[in-house]
Amino acid sequence: PLLIGDLKLSDELGEEVYTHFYRSGCMPKAIPTCIVKSIQSKALHYFETDPELALDMAQSLDSDILTVSDVPEGTPSLRKGRTVKQTLDACQAFQGHFLKGPKMDAVHAAVQKIA
Repeated sequence: PLLIGDLKLSDELGEEVYTHFYRSGCMPKAIPTCIVKSIQSKALHYFETDPELALDMAQSLDSDILTVSDVPEGTPSLRKGRTVKQTLDACQAFQGHFLKGPKMDAVHAAVQKIA
């Protein structure tokens, strides 16, 4: 994931900067432990209608438990349904990139990392 902090004006630099996602409190404190069926339905529809994703995701979607080495053990598959918290925990297992620092420098660094 791309973790984005708050965008604030830095008096010291005289420009907008992104703060650190975790240090500035951007991570929600209370994460719901409910399943949101509409999100699950939309995600499954997307995976099932895109031929490349359908092929890549077939094993993970059909299993009751998500079997990706970096994802927390016991995380349910998308087809079985998972809570908002379980989904967020699974996403955070793949620490992608922090968008932080001077605005344009941060964006350019993110593009380089992701591309």
